[in-house]
Amino acid sequence: MTKHREYLEARNKEIRDLRRSGLTLREIGEKFGITREGIRLICKGIPKPDLKTYHTKKCVVCKKEFVVTGDRKSNKTCSKECLAELQKHNNYKNGKWTKEEVEFECAGCGVKFTRSKKLVEIARHSYESRGKDPNSKKWYCSRLCNLTTIHETKARNKEE
Repeated sequence: MTKHREYLEARNKEIRDLRRSGLTLREIGEKFGITREGIRLICKGIPKPDLKTYHTKKCVVCKKEFVVTGDRKSNKTCSKECLAELQKHNNYKNGKWTKEEVEFECAGCGVKFTRSKKLVEIARHSYESRGKDPNSKKWYCSRLCNLTTIHETKARNKEE
């Protein structure tokens, strides 16, 4: 009986060493003819090895290098802020980001500014779904300019 116990202890030590070296539970189980669950119980307390593949990429917005795991290798930006910046001014078409922009004149102050075609299309759809004419939409250069115009219009209407 002691020989069998010595054999099991030696086998379990080898299994733990293999797990520490980075083999998966399945690979170890196939080698020893034990189920994955059996290997998991033997290796209890040993942290999972880092089995991920890492890729170094360059952010398309800030040009900073960043590292991603294999499952995120299609990421083009290093952070949520850079992604928001990219989506703010760009349109995604046919698997590529394009800068298709439309120029407007502010209905409040008269300053020329641009908006992405994506944003214009969203606004057009919103107007049509509410039964309004999308050509009657007024575009403003900023929220402040929009609010100022609204307050001036209300003040004029009160005077009349």
